[in-house]
Amino acid sequence: MKTLIFSLIFFTQFQLTDQPISSPAIYPGGTTALIEHVQSNLEYPLSAREEAIEGIVKVAFIIKTDGTIGSVGIINGLNEACDAAAKAVVESMPKWSPAFQNNIPVRSRLVLSIKFDLG
Repeated sequence: MKTLIFSLIFFTQFQLTDQPISSPAIYPGGTTALIEHVQSNLEYPLSAREEAIEGIVKVAFIIKTDGTIGSVGIINGLNEACDAAAKAVVESMPKWSPAFQNNIPVRSRLVLSIKFDLG
């Protein structure tokens, strides 16, 4: 059986205010910890493996001012099962350190690209 090869191929953060963000939102433990979280919690759906479906799912979400995640949505999907798996792994993330603007926490929008690859 082929195994899942996961890769975080792209991570983008956008400001949601008119002023530039002075400090971006940070996942607890940084990017390495974020990758470990996704690798440990993402499940490659059986139906997608059986059909040899591979590709990238882009998940957009908001980091709120208290660090919680909200407004999780798929902006570029692969199939229903992979989209649901990618969305679930984002929704399972712990609180982030929020973005700051002039020492005030602000909401920020992030896009996480998750690659499903059977290797």
